[in-house]
Amino acid sequence: MKPSNFRRFVDAIQCDKNASVRTEFVWTSALIFSIPILFVAISYSDAALWYERYFDPNVNADIFAALVAVIALHIILFRFVWKALQSKD
Repeated sequence: MKPSNFRRFVDAIQCDKNASVRTEFVWTSALIFSIPILFVAISYSDAALWYERYFDPNVNADIFAALVAVIALHIILFRFVWKALQSKD
């Protein structure tokens, strides 16, 4: 079975096949994927407070839906990376 481009990229970054390096790469990827959640949550909450105060008092549902979508996207990306690291070529 021919390895995928993503798998080749992961192998090139790791330069090692042992499990500790794979685990470290997965947690580093998870950290990188989760950092934008903090920025989005902070910026959306500030914008929501400002927007709610001056324009529309019903904006909270939209902000909540956006945050749920961002968190779901990061979970999907994390699972993709995890499955790619666990697959056998």
